[in-house]
Amino acid sequence: MADLETIGVETPEAPKPKRKYTRRKKWNRKASRKVKLFDALEKEAPPAESTDVFAGLTHSACAIACNVERCVITGQPMCGHPHLQGLQERFKQSSEENNEIQARFKGAQLYLHHLAAEAKKPTI
Repeated sequence: MADLETIGVETPEAPKPKRKYTRRKKWNRKASRKVKLFDALEKEAPPAESTDVFAGLTHSACAIACNVERCVITGQPMCGHPHLQGLQERFKQSSEENNEIQARFKGAQLYLHHLAAEAKKPTI
């Protein structure tokens, strides 16, 4: 009988062995929470001094220049932080003063967007 390989018929290969199950290691939740907490504290730290209006503004904290009497965005004693309270309905109505407030609000949103993009950049 002729050899199968000389005729052009390929012999089937042996099947690959199945992978063995390996149990995953349990991660330490307390340790990961501490790491996340310290990372958040480092990221949330505002810069010492800056001439920027939105200096110190983060996703969870107002700018350095904000205080009880005046918000940097609204210019009044009402918070206008994009991620905390947002812009109140009376500031969304069209008027010359409200247009300036809306422009500062959009500027704050853009500032926070740039902060998020900077945080995602890989460091070399």
